[in-house]
Amino acid sequence: MRISESQIARGMLNEITRNRAEVNKYGNELSTGYKVVTPGDSKFSGTISQYRDLLERIEGHTTRLKSLEGTLVFQDEIVSQANDAVLRALEIATQGANETVGAGNRAQMAVEVFELRDLVVQLANSRYQGRFIYSGAADDTPPFSLDNDGYMEPAGGAA
Repeated sequence: MRISESQIARGMLNEITRNRAEVNKYGNELSTGYKVVTPGDSKFSGTISQYRDLLERIEGHTTRLKSLEGTLVFQDEIVSQANDAVLRALEIATQGANETVGAGNRAQMAVEVFELRDLVVQLANSRYQGRFIYSGAADDTPPFSLDNDGYMEPAGGAA
């Protein structure tokens, strides 16, 4: 069988074209750092796409978990401060129950208890990232307020 020179030339041109395409492909891989750029570059491109989607979902979960962790740390601080205030009020009540304490001292104790009450209301109305943390679903309104008699009640007046 005889091979003509045009067939040899055509075969060489095809090989040169294929080699240039491979050089371009590997040059792109080196310059971008990615082996798979388009879905046709690998038979595993569907798997790669699934992994990318999974990584994006994991990053979303991580972001939400960090936000939740910040909220919980903030709430823990608020509850700790409220606990300290209530314990101080209990100490004052214990001291005030002593019959040797005079009326003037009891009046000072009462002022401090009212300040502690106001502090607890302020803590109950705390905001985190612009939202009231103890309002439930209505997190744009303060959960507690003091009525005219100084009693703490849920905002809106419902008990």
